[in-house]
Amino acid sequence: LGDGEGNTLKVPRMGTSIVARMVSENAATTGPDDFVLEQITFRAHTGAALARGSRELFEDSNPSARSVIAVDIERQLRDLLDTQCFAGDGVAPNVRGLRNFTGVNTTELGAGNGAALTLDDVRSALYRLELKGARPNAIFMSSRTWAAVTLLKDQQLRYQMQPDPSGEARRSLFGVAVHVSGKIG
Repeated sequence: LGDGEGNTLKVPRMGTSIVARMVSENAATTGPDDFVLEQITFRAHTGAALARGSRELFEDSNPSARSVIAVDIERQLRDLLDTQCFAGDGVAPNVRGLRNFTGVNTTELGAGNGAALTLDDVRSALYRLELKGARPNAIFMSSRTWAAVTLLKDQQLRYQMQPDPSGEARRSLFGVAVHVSGKIG
């Protein structure tokens, strides 16, 4: 539900669940159970980029200066969005990024650049989510980590992610989509 201005979106989530029970045939069901519905509020934020140039630049350039600038603005806004979504501090006008919410499942592999990632690490992280009743639908990792994953080999030195080196490794692990960003530290 919006606030009428289009600035917020309120999404319900289950806080305390309803209890499911087995009952005998034709027996009365106990309840109703108390449950708690919580609300997550998303607020709209604005990112902007501005480029100025002379009329001559825009009319006479080949390739089109507008196209070159548009590509750069898109890249800069994508970078800003990645930074905000992962590490934003939530202090206006910033959004609060995933790293600044409590309860976000992360897997640290050690200090500094961390230890070498294994597929067991990924499977263990997914398992921890499943233990909490979550159904994982996305894995976010740094470009460096994804590159390491694509280099994983079996005991016969065959690549695990893409045995055929002429193809690209599918961005999925254990059936969960992998999203790569240079803004994840």
